[in-house]
Amino acid sequence: MTLPIQSSMELPLLKILSDSGGQLPMLEAVEKVTSYFKEITEKDRLEKLESGTNRWRNRVQWVRQKLIYNEELDGSTRGIWKITEKGKSRVQKEWSSWKPRYSEIETKKVEVKNLKVIEIISANPVERIDNAKKEIVDSVSNEILSILLKIEPSIFEDIVGKMLGKMGYGSIEVTGRSGDGGIDGECSLDELGLYKIHFQAKRWQNQVPAKEIRDFIGAIQTKRGDYGVFITTSDFSRDALETAKKSGKVKAINGRELAKLMIKYGLGVKKDSLEIPKIDNDFFEGF
Repeated sequence: MTLPIQSSMELPLLKILSDSGGQLPMLEAVEKVTSYFKEITEKDRLEKLESGTNRWRNRVQWVRQKLIYNEELDGSTRGIWKITEKGKSRVQKEWSSWKPRYSEIETKKVEVKNLKVIEIISANPVERIDNAKKEIVDSVSNEILSILLKIEPSIFEDIVGKMLGKMGYGSIEVTGRSGDGGIDGECSLDELGLYKIHFQAKRWQNQVPAKEIRDFIGAIQTKRGDYGVFITTSDFSRDALETAKKSGKVKAINGRELAKLMIKYGLGVKKDSLEIPKIDNDFFEGF
């Protein structure tokens, strides 16, 4: 990800508004600001935060809020971004020395009571929350995998069955303990049970080779199944992933994906709610 630091975005936003007669609609303003940062890729522009908000647009909007606070932009008209005389004056004074600066996270060092120097992340709060959540998910994912590797294989198969149930699959049946042809369980894709899915749950530490996928495909065909899900606590070899992909019938889920699915569907984890206040523009415009 190559995004500019927010302080480096202030002058381009002021500049494009000044050059456009003093105001622009929001989407056009974001598009014009983007043109000043050549290192931004299409992937960067399309990336979303955990909340579903576009990361780049969110960053530009936070820059606007700061400029409104500094009285360099006028925030009185919804959907229209306007520059003030103070903002125009800043452009005239500083634009000639402006250069784009890029950093994934902008930080600044601050001395606290002459005792130590700490770093304060100056990215906007929404991005800080998003980054913090990703760190928490990664940490909890590691804990989940550590626990899964210590439990009995039969319990792991039951957990996989419960997870598939949480994901909306029906008629979950765990059969692995009976040694049912290498199939650990089955479920249905539809409510009537017309499309059968067989699954295999491997509590492994070693990489899953292509042979395991081929054997699993053979077992599905023997059972006259429609699709298969191969889930492991470890990972798959490149050949194994290619074999699963070429079959068109098998989805391979590694340990990291499994842990994140368990977090997403609330299996084996508890979630705390975080209430984040946002301005209700409709309320204030109603007066």
